[in-house]
Amino acid sequence: GFINEPRLVALLSQRAEGEVRYYESIGVEFVKVNGQFARRQAAGSTRPRGVYTQGSAGALMMARMREQVLARPGGIRLFDNASLLRLTTGANGVAGGMVWDGDRETWLAVKAKAVVLATGGASQLYAHTTQPPTNLGEGYAMALEAGAELVDMEFVCFEPTVVRAPAFGRKTVSTTLFKEGGTLRNSNKEAFIDTTVPVTKDVMSRAMQREIAEGRGTPDGAVLFDLRGVPADVLEGYHEITRGLKNLGLTHHNALVPVAPTFHYLCGGVRVDGECRSAVPGLFAAGEACGGVHGAHRIAGGAGTDVMVTGAKAGESAAGYALQLASAPPSDAAPKVEALDALRKVSPEEAEALRHVREAMEAGAGISRDANSLQRTLDVIQATWCTVSAQGQAGRTLLLSQAVAAAALMRTESRGDHYRSDYPARDDLRWFGNVVVTRDGGDLKLAFAPAGLAVRETA
Repeated sequence: GFINEPRLVALLSQRAEGEVRYYESIGVEFVKVNGQFARRQAAGSTRPRGVYTQGSAGALMMARMREQVLARPGGIRLFDNASLLRLTTGANGVAGGMVWDGDRETWLAVKAKAVVLATGGASQLYAHTTQPPTNLGEGYAMALEAGAELVDMEFVCFEPTVVRAPAFGRKTVSTTLFKEGGTLRNSNKEAFIDTTVPVTKDVMSRAMQREIAEGRGTPDGAVLFDLRGVPADVLEGYHEITRGLKNLGLTHHNALVPVAPTFHYLCGGVRVDGECRSAVPGLFAAGEACGGVHGAHRIAGGAGTDVMVTGAKAGESAAGYALQLASAPPSDAAPKVEALDALRKVSPEEAEALRHVREAMEAGAGISRDANSLQRTLDVIQATWCTVSAQGQAGRTLLLSQAVAAAALMRTESRGDHYRSDYPARDDLRWFGNVVVTRDGGDLKLAFAPAGLAVRETA
């Protein structure tokens, strides 16, 4: 949608290959053919550019990076079962944070010259999600509380090809299989979108939602990913998918897999510059925690690239910043432990309240929105505040849900993952730029920043 942060796009483009080769140098085995990286063409791409591994690339990368950390002389202290849940700040910016150590079951006050938020996304915003349950959006909330800005929160990426069958385990059938002969069909076995040409996930998700809404979906609210046209030897190269087909009792000859769009990724996040620095001194962000890389829509395969590149840059920038300081900045008084405990858990009553909010987000702030649906969602969120601890985990979930819905209501156009049925066209005259979210006391404040210009407040 042309509203990405240009410096982050340049960073991604210039450093992607180097970071892949770095991971290869420390032992991550990417699939190769005749000595060259094998590549797959994902949804929205005009050419095959996605390199891949036989197993989970993320798990392999994490394992090799951990080995590198453990091998470092001088000792880097690791906390394997610990979570940063509150940043501590002072007059000079970030000073560290409060960490819950799950092994010792105690709070640790950690001093730091710099902090990198690499907390991923937020699994609790919608009723159906591909996000891990540990991704609770703490990074976004902590950044807001510390005085940083969020950007592009209205752009919510849905993964179109998530399997709706318990035996498959809510896995995703890779969109790279469209290039190999896969098609999407409705319950009448009719192809309803041309996937032989590059189609982005947002366009695909809207087409699938239309088929389901108009009664051409399966009884489970899905459409069919037809893999019968994929050559058998190619399909066998997707080990997780072939295992899933076996669990469903399907073979290559009858591989019609029920799939439906599911909340997958937040294109928005902490607003950072080309160095991955936030507006708060000493606070950096990487991966899904930061906004600006993807603009209005993340092209398939872009998350892994984002993680590698912004992770490296945020680390370099944070290290450079920390080296300039003799010690961690002084912080304001640390919060009392009693006040922090609400960040670790959600009561049964809060869990029930959040369930209603997630359903409201799904219904009103999902793939297709309009002013009425978004306002209904915001009304549910507002009515829920009185039932949760505003300073706890549930309160943070409400805050992020409100940021998404309010930004979507403010942007009266359609662009990328943000589709307004009441404003279906893109409007570059009024909306060529970014919605910026800040926190003023306990309230959210929204403003519009025209591309390349300063922020202007908007009612």
